[in-house]
Parts: sequence; C-alpha cells; structure tokens
Amino acid sequence: MSRSRCVLGLMSGSSLDGLDLALCTFTHGNDQDWHWEILEAGTRPFSAAWAERLAEASRLPAAELAELHVRFGHYLGEAARAFLDAKKAAYIPDALASHGHTVFHAPERGYSLQIGHGAYLAESAGLPVICDFRSSDMAAGGQGAPLAPVADMLLFPAYAAYLNLGGIANVSFPRAGGWLGFDVTACNQLLNALAAEAGMPYDEAGRLAASGKLVPELLDQLNAPPFFGQSPPKSLSNNWVRAKLLQPALAFPAATADKLHTACRHVAVQLERALSGLSGRLLVTGGGAHNDFLLACLAEALPALLVEKPETTVNDFKEALLMAFMGVMFLEGAPNPLR
Repeated sequence: MSRSRCVLGLMSGSSLDGLDLALCTFTHGNDQDWHWEILEAGTRPFSAAWAERLAEASRLPAAELAELHVRFGHYLGEAARAFLDAKKAAYIPDALASHGHTVFHAPERGYSLQIGHGAYLAESAGLPVICDFRSSDMAAGGQGAPLAPVADMLLFPAYAAYLNLGGIANVSFPRAGGWLGFDVTACNQLLNALAAEAGMPYDEAGRLAASGKLVPELLDQLNAPPFFGQSPPKSLSNNWVRAKLLQPALAFPAATADKLHTACRHVAVQLERALSGLSGRLLVTGGGAHNDFLLACLAEALPALLVEKPETTVNDFKEALLMAFMGVMFLEGAPNPLR
C-alpha cells in the first residue's frame, strides 16, 4: 500500500543568493519507486545585510555565532510561514526539512556546522522541523557531504552520473558494490566572485566567460591544490574555496572575462578527472546549469557523457527538493546518507 508525505524543504547554499523553498509530495508505491512532485517553489533573496552576516559567520566570536544561529533559525521559520501563507497551498506539510547555512565544514576533524536553530525555526513556523542532516554521516566516519547522492539514486534513476553545479560542484554515480559521491571543486562561488569584478551578480549564460580567452598560468594555479589529487570520498569547505581558489583568482592580474573563461575550463578539467571512464547520460543541475559556456566546456571535456538538464523548476530547486526528501526519509525511518 502506498503512503504519501508532504514536506517543505529549505536550502541556503554557499552562493548566498537566497533561501530556496520547495513544497513537495512523495509517494512510495508498491513498485518501490518514489513518485514525487514539487507543488510550489520559490526563492527568498537575502538582503545585503543577511548575505554579509552569513558570509562573515565563520569569523565571529563564539557568543556572536551562537546568537546568529538563533536569529537565522527565526529567519528561516518566518520565511517558511510567509511562503506557505502566500502560496495558500492545498497541502499542509507534515514537517519542514532545513539544511541551514554551512559555516564550518571540517570532516578531517569530525565536525560540520550549519546554523539556523531547529527549535527556534519550529517555533517561528509552527510546524515540526527536521534538521542537522550531516552529523549522523560524520559520526559514522563519513564526510557529511555531498548530500545529493541519496536523492540522485532514488528520485532520478537511469542516469550514468549526476552533477550538481552549485556553489561547489559535486558528483555522484553508481559503482561496483555501491555508490560514490564527492565534492570536485568550486563552481558558482568562484564564477560569481569573478563576475562581481565586472559589477554583475553572476555571468548570465556565461557570455562574459565565452568572450574571454584561456590564461594558462591561472589555470595551472587553480589546478594546483593537493586536494585535486586526493581519492574520494572527499568534500570541500567554503573557507577552503575562498583561500585556495577565490582569493588567488581575484588577485590574478588578468581581465575579468579571461579569468571567467579560465575558471570554467578549470571546472571542466576537474570534472573530466572526476568522471573519467564513465559513459551514458549525465544529469546536470544547479545554478551553473544555466551557464551555457560552462556546459559547452563540459561537453568538450566529457565526450562519452550526454549532458542533460531537467526542466527549470526541478533544476533550480533540486537542492530544496533534496532536503524535503531527506526529511521524508527521516519520517520513514530510512537512512538519509549513503554509506
């Protein structure tokens, strides 16, 4: 007998462009497949003040970070309540599933911190809350990232591999005896930081990058960190991305168009290494899937993989869908991370 769940997923990613919300239904039928639908979705852009607070959170003293944890929990709860009221949705969610916002991610030390206090979120929204999705995986010796493989495997079957081009690019794919997922390199964090040099929030469709040319010295510098030679499982922190990729790229003496072009080539080089030996259909999602030049670089670097994108709503709100699904998995008593 099938059972349906309705969960509102909340996702605040490293790109700092806003809070994504997706109200989703999931039905686990007798065929064991998951049938799902995004009923309503939207993004609440962060104000300049909130974007700055979240960007600087890792530098705060402990007491101020604890206060921000609570304040952001209130913010998330109020945003969820406003979203549901505005949509006048026919479904009342069984729960909210919130990722929070990552401040620290250090799997080598056994911790990852996402702020957005669950109890204060629940009080503000007036609904049950499921949160802190990374800790159980890390307690079991995992990386706590990426979170996408469980949704990739169960919600989007029949692909050879899955690529999320978010603030950080990560991949997942089946392998003999299991499933592998890991972070590859920076994506939108790097590209958006470079686009800001030209006064743009992002490089629309990758047009500025397409107008530039490759800077071999910068490409070598971006590809140099030892992380890229490590074997998975592995994951990246926002602080690592800033120190190893953003700051060197921003400081490099070249035209912005050339740096964007080179950054896209860097992403393609690293994904070519990460997905080497695979062939078939590649599902590409995330904000970077709107960057036509980046996708062209990927198609050139990965000729054995057919790059495909889902329809726009699924693409833009896949991470919020993922959080909703992980909430459903919790409600069903099933593991959220893949081990």
